[in-house]
Amino acid sequence: MRPDAGTVYITDLAGKIEHEITAGGTGAPYKPGHIVRHKQYLFVTYSEGYLARIDTTTYGVSLLEVGANPQGLAVSNEKVYVACPGADGTGTTITVVDAPSFSLFRNLTV
Repeated sequence: MRPDAGTVYITDLAGKIEHEITAGGTGAPYKPGHIVRHKQYLFVTYSEGYLARIDTTTYGVSLLEVGANPQGLAVSNEKVYVACPGADGTGTTITVVDAPSFSLFRNLTV
């Protein structure tokens, strides 16, 4: 594994790194996955069961536990939908997060 595997890089359009963000602090094992943008925020899944909200104006990072092995992301009506198939891929949960407050809205079983 690369030593920077838990880092999200913010770059300009030419590819120059403007800021590096590591979820959970330096040395944390978090591995970023899927990313979606909503307003000034980037929402990033981490395979360890978290959703991160990165404020692109301040580079502040917040983490929220959403469920095992979060995968795909979608945003609609101020809600972030996170598919959580579980560690073995047999899970049936979609976690719904309120985007403005970055808090759990509900879990849906599908």
